Amino acid sequence: MKRYRFAYLLASLLLVLFVRPFVTEQVLGVAFIDIMLMLTLVIGAYTAIEHRVQLVIGIIIMVLMIGSWIMWSTSERDIYLIGYFVSSLAGYGGVTWFLLRSLFANDQKQRITHDTLYKAVSIYLLFGLIWVFAYALLELLAPGSFTFGQQRIDDESHFKRFVGFSFTTLTTLGYGNISPATPRADAMTTLQAITGQIYLVIVIARLVALQIMQQDKKPS
Repeated sequence: MKRYRFAYLLASLLLVLFVRPFVTEQVLGVAFIDIMLMLTLVIGAYTAIEHRVQLVIGIIIMVLMIGSWIMWSTSERDIYLIGYFVSSLAGYGGVTWFLLRSLFANDQKQRITHDTLYKAVSIYLLFGLIWVFAYALLELLAPGSFTFGQQRIDDESHFKRFVGFSFTTLTTLGYGNISPATPRADAMTTLQAITGQIYLVIVIARLVALQIMQQDKKPS
């Protein structure tokens, strides 16, 4: 299991992103996406957690995330949805942070393997998911932070509403179907675009450095 943990994480992230367009907007579809997100977070925590304290914190976050999602599903009160978004941000943010530390650790034995590449791509996709929850939380707390053009707004698709926008912003593609309408939303999208580009530059430099180190260690 540990050997292929980053492959599992990448596969679960891709599944969430690519299954999403084919799931209907009905309650079952929304529940399926949310359950897949929780499963992805569990897999992410499995790949990132190394100490007992991290495990305890991870379990607490998962309990809060699942509990707030259940409470929101049964009552549809915004306070529980806010709790779900905040706990999701904490969970995905924590996993991403620990994976980043692992990727850029100053370890002389670190080598470029398939796991290294899976990890690097997974972190990039996790950046996109983190901002999805951040955008959804901002719009929930401050309605009107974004303009949606001709897009139909469905109160049950908080996550799905911002997925495409988050990843087009991360890659600086920007279709323009959703736009920031307030200074806070504009600052958030700008930060995401900068993060996406800086990450690509740094991770490529890191992989090149590891490759050079591997070549230098090979016997002549």
